[in-house]
Amino acid sequence: MNLLITVESSQFITLIVLVALAAAVLVAVAMMGIFIAFLRKHPGTQAQASAEEPAEEPAEEPAPTPLAEEVAATADAEVPAGPAEVPAEPAPAVAVNAETFVSVRYDRSFTAKLIQSTDAVKQWYYSVKHGVLSFKKARSRISWRADSINSGRTKLAKFVFRGKTLCLFLALDPDDYADTKYKVERADGKCYEATPCMYRLKNGRRARYALDLIAAVGEKYALTPCVLAEEEAYLPYEKDEPLIARGLIKLFVRRFQKPEGPAPAEEPVSVEAPAEEPAPVEEAEIEALTDEEKTDVES
Repeated sequence: MNLLITVESSQFITLIVLVALAAAVLVAVAMMGIFIAFLRKHPGTQAQASAEEPAEEPAEEPAPTPLAEEVAATADAEVPAGPAEVPAEPAPAVAVNAETFVSVRYDRSFTAKLIQSTDAVKQWYYSVKHGVLSFKKARSRISWRADSINSGRTKLAKFVFRGKTLCLFLALDPDDYADTKYKVERADGKCYEATPCMYRLKNGRRARYALDLIAAVGEKYALTPCVLAEEEAYLPYEKDEPLIARGLIKLFVRRFQKPEGPAPAEEPVSVEAPAEEPAPVEEAEIEALTDEEKTDVES
């Protein structure tokens, strides 16, 4: 009997605890609902509470470095345009209308190519040329295609541009320098018969090696060295327009009709234009020229 009363008492206590917990949960939910409704009716309260919180101080920016100041100062400055790219030779045909096309070919002289070359190429040219002219009676003659240096009737050297590379042609046998540090090549052609040893001036080291080859030319022909005052010569870069006006670049313009037959509209067929013949040279002038000069005229 006492055991039965004890069991019933325990169940009653458990029931009371559960009811109390349920009541507490209901009260908490009700309070949360009241708080949410209050915030909806008074939205300024939350903003005021946020304003009372201390604002986070912004991170201190690092002091600008001199390089950053220089970059910032030149950010809006106009950058000067560099040398214009030399147009391809020959230029593509341009359509004037549906039937007529124009083809323009740029013929650049040696001087024009030198003017439009880089400062490094100009420096190599003047230093190597000074080495050749350091022999007595050595004289330079610049033609349309080359700068030839002779001693009397003896051809010593010749500077020619092949593409954008400055090449030095010397009166040496290239076979004598096979498998050496002087990477010479044999030049083919009638105008290089007297100077068949071609050496490409691509960097400063090759320009120094070229002086060794020039000394070999002096030994071959027993030339007497002389003291030559070094001249400060510098040719600033110029665009095509002033060089054309000075006659250092020739333009060969040819108009031609569209060839018969189907051809894509976006790629007009280009007809190869024959090179314009240079102005004729008088017989007396040709007789007064050297053999090399006659070759230049004939070519």
